[in-house]
This record gives sequence, structure tokens and C-alpha cells, in this order.
Amino acid sequence: MTTGRWILLQRYAPQVVMAMVLAVGLAGVVAFYVALRPCVVEHQPGARLSYVLRSELQSVSHGDEGEGLLPQSRFTHYRIHLYMLGLDGEAALLVEYDGPRRPSLYQVMVSRDGRVRLHDGTRLHDYGPTVGYFDFNLLTLPPGLDQYWHAALRYAYPPPEHGSLTAHVQRTQNGARPRFRWQYPAIEWIDRHPEMPSEQRYVQMRDLDVRYRFDTRSGVWSDARIRFIAGVEVDNDPGYRHERVELQLDLLDVRSGNEQQRHRLQAQVRALQAVEAMLVQGDRQGVMQRLRELRGIAQGDPFLDALLHHWYEDVTASPQAQSHAVQVATVRSRGAAEDIRWSLIADGYPAYISQQSERMVVFAGPFKERDAQVLSDMQRLFPRNRPFWQSTPSR
Repeated sequence: MTTGRWILLQRYAPQVVMAMVLAVGLAGVVAFYVALRPCVVEHQPGARLSYVLRSELQSVSHGDEGEGLLPQSRFTHYRIHLYMLGLDGEAALLVEYDGPRRPSLYQVMVSRDGRVRLHDGTRLHDYGPTVGYFDFNLLTLPPGLDQYWHAALRYAYPPPEHGSLTAHVQRTQNGARPRFRWQYPAIEWIDRHPEMPSEQRYVQMRDLDVRYRFDTRSGVWSDARIRFIAGVEVDNDPGYRHERVELQLDLLDVRSGNEQQRHRLQAQVRALQAVEAMLVQGDRQGVMQRLRELRGIAQGDPFLDALLHHWYEDVTASPQAQSHAVQVATVRSRGAAEDIRWSLIADGYPAYISQQSERMVVFAGPFKERDAQVLSDMQRLFPRNRPFWQSTPSR
């Protein structure tokens, strides 16, 4: 019996070995092609890509021994949802913020090469929306299987004349999820405040280090880490302020939908985009009427539903018991007050008007708690008015 088995083993051993060699070779070929799959952003309409973005700002101290980091950091978290609407790259970008600010909805075009560009309904721009310091266009993808290439990209955070960069990008790791990295020495410009053109200050972003990973199987960015030093000229000693900035982007979820879900998603997003357009065009009555008509249209997507709810709360805001609001302006005419109120709503905050004696007082709010970021935003938007917090102001 043993001899028979030995004879059978000798007879079929070459075939077994050959099959194993072929299997290993086939697996190697498959792995090779997977590793060399091009980096292409491609999703069927109806898909939703969700990310979380964490921003950390840490002040840099200046002493006799050079620069050092102060122990306390400031963290901000964002949720970013990219809705794919059409085969031509038509998409919508929804950004959810920490705190009471209303989510922002942008109409964009997503190219296969990873560029995310704003589309205002009539014109396609060469830049995309920014989320704080973050811009998807910093995560540039190779034109093919290049290990090293020069990428011309448009970063939307600096002014237009300073946002066109040439990045020398290196593929630092191959595979199904290749890694990329590029660095840039400095971006510098003079910032002029729109409300006070005579005031200007020097702004710098230096030591920019961008690292990211792309999943070629899913056609999405997996994660990214961006670091740099942000500097701005200030009035007090030593005359400038520096902060170390770190941005961490991580993919949360990728969801696809069927044809029915795609059509519903398109209708929801386009209806909400129409509200944004009405506000930009100054059609205030149209905004109110449209919001009343849209109650419930975004049901089925929690993020779009939350945006519609925020919209309605912002335009119908009024003072509430045990709440807080930021006083941003005091004017004589109702028309001027309405202009300021709607500019606040356009920036993503609830706002209302309170008549006090012969003057109209404009408030941003109400808010359940005082948020430092809200006051900072109001002071930036209305520097001459010196905005400040009030508790349960009267209407």
C-alpha cells in the first residue's frame, strides 16, 4: 500500500508542483496589477463619501533660545460629506462645523484626477472650497504610475494671486493604497481687511508638509496629514504671532445608492443649493417661501435634513429665555439692520433684530452657550463695532 502511494506521488508530483507555481505566479501578477492600479476618483452617482477633519493649532513662543511650542492646543473638528450626483463629476460638498454655525453646502465638480472645483451654476472655477485651512486640491494625484512628478495645483486659502503652487510630489509607498508626500517652503502675502482697506498685515504659511494616502480599490483618499507654521503680523509685541497647524483627514464611510436613491439625492441637494443661490442674490422673501416648501424634502439623509433644519432656525431666529447672543451692530434704519442680519445668515449664523428706543440692534444668536469661535468670527466680520456677548437680550 505504501509502495502504491509512493508511485502515485511520483506520478503526479510534477503536476502538483506546476499547479502551485502557477497559483503563486497568478497571485503575484494580480498583486502587481493591483499595486500599479492608477489613482482615479471614480464613483457612481448617488455615492456619499464621508470624512472627519481635525484641526489642531498650537501657539509658538519666541524666546532667547529660539522658537518653542506652548502647551495648550486648540482643536476644531469638521465632518465633510461629498455627494456624487452625475457621471460628469457633478457633486456637492457639505461641511458640518463644531459649534452653532450652520453647515455649508457647495456645488462642485470632482475630476477623475482628484481636483475638486467650485461651480456656481454658470461657471466652473479653477479652485475649490476650503474647510478652515484644508483644501482637497492639496491631495494631488499622479497622472499615471509616476513615482515623482511636478503638480500644478490651486490652493484656495491664500489670495488668488498667491494660491497657484507647483508641488514636487513623491510616491513614498506603492501598493493598493499608495502614499504620497510633498513639501513647500513658504506662501506669503499682504492681507487687507475688506472693511478697513487702509489696514494691512503680513501673513505667512511656511514649512508646508503634505502627506496622504489614496485607496485605488475604492477610488477615495484614505487619510491625509498636513502640517505647517502659520504666521501673522500683529500690533502688540513682538509684532507677529505664529501657530503650528496640523490637519488630520480620515475617511469615515463610503455609501452607494440605487437609481431611485440617486434621483432623490439629486433633488434634495439641488433644492438646497437653490436656497443658497437665492440668499446670494438677495431674494430674502424667496428664501423664506422656499424653506417653507422644502420642509421634509431632505428626509432620508440625516446630514441634508440637519442643514435644512439649521436654515429654518437661522431665518426665524428670535431671543429665547436662558440663551446668549452676540451684539454685532447698532443702526438707525430697519433696512440697514436687515442687510446686516442677512449677511450673518449667509455666513452660517442665526440672527435677529431688536428695536431699542430709536435704534435697531442686530444680534447673532440665540445660542445655548457662549462659544469663543462665534465671538471671534463676529469680531473679524465687524471689527469697528466691537461685538460682545449678551445674555437673554430683550427683543
